[in-house]
Amino acid sequence: MPVTAGGVATRREQTRRRLVEATEVLLTERSFAEITVEDVMASAGLTRTAFYRYFPHLEALLLESVREIVGEVHAAAARWLEASGDLEEGLVDAAAGLAEVWARHGRVLLAVNEAAVAGERVRAAWHSAIDAFVEPVTARIEELSGGRAPHALETARALVWMIERYLLETYGRGRGVPTSVAATVLADIWRPVLAAVAAAPAGAAG
Repeated sequence: MPVTAGGVATRREQTRRRLVEATEVLLTERSFAEITVEDVMASAGLTRTAFYRYFPHLEALLLESVREIVGEVHAAAARWLEASGDLEEGLVDAAAGLAEVWARHGRVLLAVNEAAVAGERVRAAWHSAIDAFVEPVTARIEELSGGRAPHALETARALVWMIERYLLETYGRGRGVPTSVAATVLADIWRPVLAAVAAAPAGAAG
């Protein structure tokens, strides 16, 4: 039976996924600096030469992981960013979703953030992806406050990067915190900040 183009594409995607997943498993056992192409391929049950059909080097594989994780972060954050109600709507759900993303991929994200390990392209891609959330969070803050919130941009930046650092330290370093606890902590920190900006008096912005 001939192999269709769709079948080939499906098999390529399955193999690529095996490589990404094998790397994540290895990162639970050792640092990224200690992982070799041979390690990844042995873990995935493939030959070393097959690796280069999919990635030119290990940094490219890590970059692929980053892209996938960013997609999961977007899906979790949308639970609050795209909510149409008050500041509470979607807040805990989004916090829980974010905690679950970091819990699943903590070791990968730790590798991304270790300056001596990850390549500059990987670190830059991650920083750019997280910093991109500052604009929509700013817009949500301005929406909640009717445009009255002072320093909405810097408030958003502080909240976004606080989440990233807290979740990285919690799950990248394997502190064993239940995601429900992390979600509650994050929501409890965001809630009074958002309430304060939502209640900002007229003329407070700027």
